[in-house]
Amino acid sequence: MIVALVLIIIGQWLPEERTLGLDASALITDIGTFLLGLLVVQTVLDHKVRKDLVSDAVGRAVQGYKAVHKGVVDIAVDSRTTAGETCMDDGGVVVICFNHSKSLFDRIEPKLVVRSAKGFKTKVVLMRPQGRAMKHTIPDAADRVLASADVRRIKERIDNIEIDHPGCISVLYFDRVLSYIGMCSDEHAWMIPYTNSVGRAEVPALCFRRDGGGVHKFIHEDLARVVQASVPA
Repeated sequence: MIVALVLIIIGQWLPEERTLGLDASALITDIGTFLLGLLVVQTVLDHKVRKDLVSDAVGRAVQGYKAVHKGVVDIAVDSRTTAGETCMDDGGVVVICFNHSKSLFDRIEPKLVVRSAKGFKTKVVLMRPQGRAMKHTIPDAADRVLASADVRRIKERIDNIEIDHPGCISVLYFDRVLSYIGMCSDEHAWMIPYTNSVGRAEVPALCFRRDGGGVHKFIHEDLARVVQASVPA
C-alpha cells in the first residue's frame, strides 16, 4: 500500500512531459491508483475469507458440542471398520441384534470370546432362517438358502465359544424385519442403519452413551423388546 501511495505522489509531483507519446506522470499516477485499488480489494477479500474461516470453525465447534451433548461418543464413517468396541468392552449384559451378516460377526467374534472369558453375558439376536421376515427381505429362494446358511454358521461358531465358556452367550431368532443393527449395554449403544436403496454403500455407525440423552434409552428399550419377542435358537 505504501508503494502505491508513493507512486501516486510521484506521479502528481512530476511535470507533465510526454515520452513516446505517453504522459509519464499520468501513467505513474494510474499505476499507483491501480495498485492501491487492488490492495483495497485484496484486504476486503482477506477479511471476508478470515471471517468465513472463523465462522466455519465456530460452526463446527458448535456442532461438535451439540453432538457430544446429545450423547454421541463415537462415529464410524464406514461401519465395516468397527466392531462396536465401546459397547463390547462394557461389563454386564450386551445385546447384539442383526440379520445374518457374516462379515459383522467376523469382526465381533473376538470380542465375544473376550467377553465370555471374563464371564460377561451376551445375547445375540439373528434373523430366523427361512422365517417370514427373511422371505420378505430376501424374495429370491436361492439367496434365502445362502442367508439361512450364514445364520446357522454363525450359530455354530457361537456354540464353539460356548464349549470353553458355557452359559455366557444366548442365541435368539427374531422373525420381524429389523430397521437397524443394534448393540447395546447399560452404558453405550451402537446403531448402524440399513440402506433403503439396492446395492452396496458406505454406511456410518454411531455410538451413544447412557447419560447423553434419549437415544441410548430408545435403543436399550427397543432391543429389550426384540429379545422378548425372540425365541431360543
